[in-house]
Amino acid sequence: LSNQKYRDLSAALGPGSVGLLTGDTQKQRDAPVLVMTTEVLRNMLLEQDEMVFAAQAAGRVGVVILDEFHYMNDKSRGTVWEECCVLAPPSAKLVALSATMANARQVTRWLEAIHGPTSLVETSHRPVPLRYRYADDLGVEDLFTSPAAGPGGGGAAPPKAWRLNPSLRPEKRGLAREARRERRAAGGGRGALAPQRPPRRARSRRRWRRRESARAVPRGCLPVAKSR
Repeated sequence: LSNQKYRDLSAALGPGSVGLLTGDTQKQRDAPVLVMTTEVLRNMLLEQDEMVFAAQAAGRVGVVILDEFHYMNDKSRGTVWEECCVLAPPSAKLVALSATMANARQVTRWLEAIHGPTSLVETSHRPVPLRYRYADDLGVEDLFTSPAAGPGGGGAAPPKAWRLNPSLRPEKRGLAREARRERRAAGGGRGALAPQRPPRRARSRRRWRRRESARAVPRGCLPVAKSR
């Protein structure tokens, strides 16, 4: 994600205006716009990085944008987001972005308590609408009759107008499974069982035995079948 944002901002602002700081890459550390991982920012704030404090003294730290802010208090990521908010320069504005945060108002009050006045900006519009699918042993089907139905789907119809795909009803799925079993029993159609072949190693062993048996027979003689 950091590399993607670095490319996007470089295309919009110019290559010389954007830097990149990650765990294994450093590009243009002194650029006016820096793209970095949250862990790198947290470490710079904890270690009192000279660049951060020099920029703060010069009034250059204007905005700190934290993407995927719903990772706050995530067990796999620790307290990185919280530490960045607590340790951020008081003069910097914090912009926390998230598309899946359920307790946005509670987080807003917390940011006000630790950093300063905070405004909550909400919208129900999703740039990338959600699509709902249902998967089982029969395949993947649309969950609703309309692709735009469902929360975040982008459709104008109210929730009461959302209709479940009729083919997903239990009786329909049962009939589909019965039809599949009949096709398999008849040996044809989609889902028919193919004839089983011996494992590859077993076939190789048999070929090797036949070759060795042929080599063991003297030239000009016919092999004699042994009776048990």
